[in-house]
Amino acid sequence: MAWSGTDVCQGLAPGPQGAKRTEAWHAHAMTEVPKPVRERLALLPDHIRFQHGQRRYVAIHGGAQRRTALLWRTLGDEVFRAEIEALRSQHGNFDGVICGHSGLPFERQIDGVRWINVGAAGLPANDGTQSTRFVTLETNGQAITHRLAYDHHAARKSMIDAGLVQGHHDTILTGVWPAQLKLPPALR
Repeated sequence: MAWSGTDVCQGLAPGPQGAKRTEAWHAHAMTEVPKPVRERLALLPDHIRFQHGQRRYVAIHGGAQRRTALLWRTLGDEVFRAEIEALRSQHGNFDGVICGHSGLPFERQIDGVRWINVGAAGLPANDGTQSTRFVTLETNGQAITHRLAYDHHAARKSMIDAGLVQGHHDTILTGVWPAQLKLPPALR
């Protein structure tokens, strides 16, 4: 989705440590992602509509009302209803929403709309394993969550070499997020 290089992940890791992590990642991205690429990313839409088989989907980053929203599976249906209504006001009817940002994959049904969170391909899902997650939509419409194994030792070394040592470099090895208190209790 659109990225101008000035976006911050509000709510991703609140508090002083979270702010340090966000600032470090932002500074790193501003250095490593060339300006023409950032400019191109800034032109991308916040929402993407597509059809898969007979079903219509809207893909978003985090939330419809705030792209950096953290929408956990433990939130009440009313939160998801508000997000769905915000999307419907822009896109009309659809059958499903595909999002990420919170890093923890899940699927829910809210009033006949599928809400599919794909997890994060770049961060373990806070479950004590090093693997990350991604989701594929199969031809029959089923959403399959896959584990992605990678050289986590090399990834951690790259993070350390880049100065990204605000906690997620340890997550790569432990599979546990540094800001546990910021997660809903059921997800810690």
